[in-house]
Amino acid sequence: MPYYIIPDSWLTYSLGQSKRIAKRTIARGKGFGGNPVSRGSRSVSTGITYSFKDVIFYEPVIQTFLHAPNGAVGRWLTVQGTKVVAGAKAQVGVRTGRLRESIRIQDHRPMVGGQIMKIGSTVNYAYVHHEGMKPRIITPKGTTKTLRFRTGARIIYSKRVVHPGFKPNRYLKDSLRLIDGVK
Repeated sequence: MPYYIIPDSWLTYSLGQSKRIAKRTIARGKGFGGNPVSRGSRSVSTGITYSFKDVIFYEPVIQTFLHAPNGAVGRWLTVQGTKVVAGAKAQVGVRTGRLRESIRIQDHRPMVGGQIMKIGSTVNYAYVHHEGMKPRIITPKGTTKTLRFRTGARIIYSKRVVHPGFKPNRYLKDSLRLIDGVK
């Protein structure tokens, strides 16, 4: 799992610089200040100490950053959610286009401890399309004794129908891989 580090952090930058300097001076056979270092010893002290005193966190700024939809985390969620919606629309099966057009970000709001974003469809057959269906026998319910359905221009009456089922098309689950950092 990748780690996210703020790239413009002065702490990250200075630690990376001190690590590069230490590697370079050991490779040249010299310590800090130009003093020779024996090749048998690989321990080098960088002489850099970090201490944090009087750190002030501005609560409104942190709350906006973490919990507001227009904060940095909310903007990141919106960008990643848009990628998932585009990927799902590209993968979903199309007969009439109704399911593809109904896929959208349905809810993006702050909640306790973070934010939540829901992506999906309101079409009643979206779940069946996503999860697939096993083969089954369809029989009439209630007082009707026959099934009536249309195939093209023909109307067909039958006492039972054997539905072959179909494989799942996990258009939402597969599109989650488009999010940065998800494998």
